[in-house]
Amino acid sequence: MSFWIHKTDKNGKGYYYLSSAHLVLGLPVPIIIVGIMVSFVLPKFLDSHRIVLAKVQAEKMGLTVLTDNSKINTDQKQIIGNLRGYISENHLDPKYFYIDIKQINPKNNSFDLWHISAFFPENRGMKGNPGGLCRTLYTDSSGHIINQLLWK
Repeated sequence: MSFWIHKTDKNGKGYYYLSSAHLVLGLPVPIIIVGIMVSFVLPKFLDSHRIVLAKVQAEKMGLTVLTDNSKINTDQKQIIGNLRGYISENHLDPKYFYIDIKQINPKNNSFDLWHISAFFPENRGMKGNPGGLCRTLYTDSSGHIINQLLWK
């Protein structure tokens, strides 16, 4: 869309002028389009950036995402499967929970699960359970979840 209009006067001399109608009608359209794009794209970008930072922080603490099978040995598979199943049954996504793999052994019956929200930049250094989703799950001798406590 051009804002400049070419006209010729009575003597045949050509000149250009800026159309105020085009300026008024044409300029807001790109601004509105850019505004809409920013309002939809920017929050998704910022949220994905927060998740990446949180993942890095959790890994620095030596925690492993609950869905990572590469660090789980055969003795731990049943326990991890039960933990994942319990989280899923409670309508939460196991890929956002972290656990200390060293904590998983047949003799242990309590497992601390860190939610990724605990590692968001705005929650770092806060006491308690800032995201409200970190928890400890307790199992019986067969590895089935019998209780959970949300952190406070």
